[in-house]
Amino acid sequence: MFFLVFAVVFVVFVIFFLRWLRFRQVLRIFKKHSVIVYGEKGSGKDLLFSNVCSYRKLPYCSNVNYCENNNKAPIRYPFNPVYIKLGGNTYKNFMDNNIIPYDYPLPDKVDYYISDAGVYFPSHADIELDKRYPEVPMFQALLRHLGDSEFHCNIQALDRLWKKIREQAGRYILCLDCKVNKKGRVIQKIRVYDRYLSALDKVEPLKVRMPLFSTGAKTDIRLTRSTFRAKYGVIVDYTLRYKNKSKYDSRRFKRLLENGGEFPKVDKINVCMQDIPAVDEVI
Repeated sequence: MFFLVFAVVFVVFVIFFLRWLRFRQVLRIFKKHSVIVYGEKGSGKDLLFSNVCSYRKLPYCSNVNYCENNNKAPIRYPFNPVYIKLGGNTYKNFMDNNIIPYDYPLPDKVDYYISDAGVYFPSHADIELDKRYPEVPMFQALLRHLGDSEFHCNIQALDRLWKKIREQAGRYILCLDCKVNKKGRVIQKIRVYDRYLSALDKVEPLKVRMPLFSTGAKTDIRLTRSTFRAKYGVIVDYTLRYKNKSKYDSRRFKRLLENGGEFPKVDKINVCMQDIPAVDEVI
């Protein structure tokens, strides 16, 4: 009887540990890479963003307050497009050794989380964005140098985002399904890609079971897996189970339009510094 109870407790422990481990793996993805999250309406893109912010417990910069009415919430810096213009520097300034002085406005390790990024960076305006804001892709490329940070976006369709931003993402997360019960428990299905074309085509992971005894079959399956990975990259499905710690305004852009924006129009980066908490308050 004792061993039966022990076995049941052990199995339950392993199940909950694996669930916790999967979500920790996703948090590590956001820590190490710039991530683009995409999927249909209601698939949990902002829900994932908000819980990543809540569970990481680090200051973040976003156009959405993902932790409203939460006394233990991390500090949020309201997103201002002026932040990512790199002071007006482009490749020409670096090549001509004529760099415009620029002070990065945020503390280190403050990641960016841009919701509905297609509103700011639509792919149909690729040419115009390339001409008007050539410094933005360079900002994203230098962000690890500037603030030891990452740049995350979410959008419904991956190809609706500015090509220059899509190219620099390290991981792509497709939100497949999401359910939240009355107790605030979330069950969310996602798929993680490390290659853009595979993410764009929504390639499914290879599902081949390894036989127990046949050595030849095992060799063939390993070769198939290796060939698949070489062609499509790493593709992994996750079923995440976690407690929802987020609370955010799901109609954020309505408030933004009604109020005429979150920031006044500015031309210089230092004009906005008065709205940013001091570094000592964040560290």
